[in-house]
Amino acid sequence: MTNMSILQSARLDDVIQHKASLSRKSERRYPGNGVVCLEHDMTVSQALKLLAKHRILSAPMVVSPSPLEDQETEAASAGTIGYNRPSLAGWCDISDILNGLINQMRKLHPDGKLPTNLLRLMSELDKESKIFINRTLMEIAVGDDKSFMYESERESSLLEALRGTFLNNGGIPGRVVHRVALFDPQGQVSCIVSQLDIIKFIASREKDILGSIASKTIQELGLISEGSQKRLVCLDPHTPTLLALERMKEVAGVSGAAVVSPQTGCIIANLSLSDLRLITPEHFSVLALPVAEFLALLHNTSYLGYSQKASDPGAHPFFAQGPRSVGGDEQDEVPLYTCSKTSTLQEVLHILADRSVHRVYVVDQDARPNVIGVLTPTDLLKWISSQGPK
Repeated sequence: MTNMSILQSARLDDVIQHKASLSRKSERRYPGNGVVCLEHDMTVSQALKLLAKHRILSAPMVVSPSPLEDQETEAASAGTIGYNRPSLAGWCDISDILNGLINQMRKLHPDGKLPTNLLRLMSELDKESKIFINRTLMEIAVGDDKSFMYESERESSLLEALRGTFLNNGGIPGRVVHRVALFDPQGQVSCIVSQLDIIKFIASREKDILGSIASKTIQELGLISEGSQKRLVCLDPHTPTLLALERMKEVAGVSGAAVVSPQTGCIIANLSLSDLRLITPEHFSVLALPVAEFLALLHNTSYLGYSQKASDPGAHPFFAQGPRSVGGDEQDEVPLYTCSKTSTLQEVLHILADRSVHRVYVVDQDARPNVIGVLTPTDLLKWISSQGPK
């Protein structure tokens, strides 16, 4: 069994402090209190540029008082700290923006389906994106996989936070949130905690929390379930990237998908929203490329004949700023994080924590396709929190 007493005694603040200690060791620096926020009246273009500048995928959205409101309430706010502080309006992330663009493009077609032809899709992307990027964030529908908590709740037990918010938000069974923003009485966001942050905290105290159960296989623990298969999206490598992202959202609401070779049935790559960390309005046209070509150019490698040397779009500015600068030596291999049915809980936990990834694909070399499931921080946290007293 897991040592639930530690999860009950550990506070959410312990996770926050652990995250802070890891941040101090990294090179990433954010302004002010370390939280980047988006203004509600920002255009899509402005929001994308801010997210790309800080190399992040999402941020809380705030409504700041207008200059007129500031003047009207100046007397009333005298002596009141933070009277005109921003108020929280929600969250916005790259998937919300892409979904907004996709929905706009769908209106061009009676059947609501985007074109699969590369040139036609690229032409529509170029035309529609010029209109779309001038819309404000408040016009874009946002998802519900994120939430908010009061600053005082950082003292709640980690187990309580997991069961009451991250894995059961608003008391709605099955409604999972992947990150939570903590805010003070004036509406100022003080910090953000994600499921991956909790995974990293548990990994740092793995022996105390998991004990001998850590050496059990994921098959023994029942982690290879129907649920992990339902969240698995497999992509044909020749699918346009925008259509692949559309399928990820509609079929399973996931942020990553396996790219599978039609010849061998083997997983060859992973498409993730993280691959769009640096995308800005002038880059939208690259989303018309086949997903294998997009990933080959982004990571400066080769997939099924696609490569930087063989592809005309290889010199596009988006790929020049990717994880591996285009123009250098081609990479022999891009990390693809997988496990087998006999991998242990400890092994999967540390892949997620040590590599800061959000999915580990379960592969079976005797199956076709050979990827049979996917494990995420949500899967592990659900299992861990389900152990012990209810």
